[in-house]
Amino acid sequence: MDPILSKAFEVLSSAAVEKAKEKLVRTESVVSLFEAVGLKPDTPPADFDGVYVYSLVQYGVGRPPAGLVVVPRGRDPRRISSLLR
Repeated sequence: MDPILSKAFEVLSSAAVEKAKEKLVRTESVVSLFEAVGLKPDTPPADFDGVYVYSLVQYGVGRPPAGLVVVPRGRDPRRISSLLR
């Protein structure tokens, strides 16, 4: 096999393994955070507040805190539900 092609396969497979490891670590973090806040990882809650927290945990792991601030300070997050109806 051509040395350049061989090196390309090596680099690509290494990157794929690293990506899989990152995804596994993220999944483990999400599951442990769900358990820490009292939610089941496989079943989103039915109420708005529960879904809000579930979404923050599910999509917020690994993101900067500034990206997670959706509700302005001093506002009631439950008022958002009335905007979604």
